Amino acid sequence: MEIAALAAQAVGLISTYLANIAIGTTDKLAESAVAGLHRLIAARLGRTKLGQAVLEGWQEQPSAPERQKMATFAITEEANTDAGFANQLTEAVKAVWVSQGAADQATIQNQVNLSAGGAVTMKKSLIAGGSITQTRATKFTLGGLALVIIATVVLVAMLNSGNSDRPGLDPGAQIQDIGTDPSKEGALQSARAFLDGASVGNPEIVCKLSHKVPANCAEQFRQEYEKMSPEQRDAYKNAEIRSVEIRNNGTLEAEVEFAMQDLKRDGAPMERKRFNLFYVGGRWQINEISGYAVE
Repeated sequence: MEIAALAAQAVGLISTYLANIAIGTTDKLAESAVAGLHRLIAARLGRTKLGQAVLEGWQEQPSAPERQKMATFAITEEANTDAGFANQLTEAVKAVWVSQGAADQATIQNQVNLSAGGAVTMKKSLIAGGSITQTRATKFTLGGLALVIIATVVLVAMLNSGNSDRPGLDPGAQIQDIGTDPSKEGALQSARAFLDGASVGNPEIVCKLSHKVPANCAEQFRQEYEKMSPEQRDAYKNAEIRSVEIRNNGTLEAEVEFAMQDLKRDGAPMERKRFNLFYVGGRWQINEISGYAVE
């Protein structure tokens, strides 16, 4: 069995296990075997800073496709470079399938889709025994070194963008479905993305999350952003959202209270501010920003 397919199986099994732990629905009979597989991989990836970062991101968001992809890349590379680890991985994955009652199946009919320098599709196959084929994952078009480079680049991009809960921290992020939920969660998302977009200079986010903007909003924002000091930009990024309230008086509105550092006075406490938002055109948009008190 190819190493990449084996790594994908391991990632899928552990991702399900971690997600089930989060909602309290783990299968006690299978838990021990999956936990053992998790420990094996965690110990291996934890040997390097890159591997540890990939591991932590995956454990924090086990269901996120990009986190799973990074983990698959990292595990594939480790198994490709160490036959001993590859065999340990084989036995650990086999133990999980056995614990889940899959020992009598010739093939696990579950498709796994991966992407690494081009889409790759493989089947989850039950490992009949023995060691896996120690090849450089022939269906991958990239060698080990290129895999490491890709992993590093993607990891840096992920770290620079904060996390998937704060898409506004990506300077190139598009508006997509930010703030489209008409509930408190949507209003909170728009407020957070607006602050984050202001901190990284993203006119797409700032202008499209503003209720009334001039035609040249993007250019005006860029000019204002260039005048901002690093401390001002950090103040937007580190702003703390305190509360969200929804009102529906014929028009769906929200008030989002947040606090950010007052840079005009050294050592000043956080200044409290408020967003007023309207739900217009299927999205929460900031109508007004006001400062009303100092803590």
